[in-house]
Amino acid sequence: VRDVALAHLKAITSESAAGHRHPLLTHPKWINMRYVAEILKEEFGPKGYQVPDEIEPGVPNKSTTDNSRMLNHLKIRPISVRQSLIDMVNRFIQLGLIKKKLK
Repeated sequence: VRDVALAHLKAITSESAAGHRHPLLTHPKWINMRYVAEILKEEFGPKGYQVPDEIEPGVPNKSTTDNSRMLNHLKIRPISVRQSLIDMVNRFIQLGLIKKKLK
């Protein structure tokens, strides 16, 4: 969401953005839930949070998307997938939506 808000601001103020589409992708390759779970388990498992480890690998997808307009014309260096996930889960914890696992 933070990158999307910044992209909208830059798109309306950048002459090179006019008349073009700018795919807003943090990661130009497809990401599956196993990858997400690995990040969350590494970050939150040691802190006492349970992350499911029986996750379907997802449908293999070798496609990529070109995010060069976002990088080169809007000059946006997106927040990494890892950091976005960690920030999101930390916010859920702050709101009490995620609790530590019971021992």
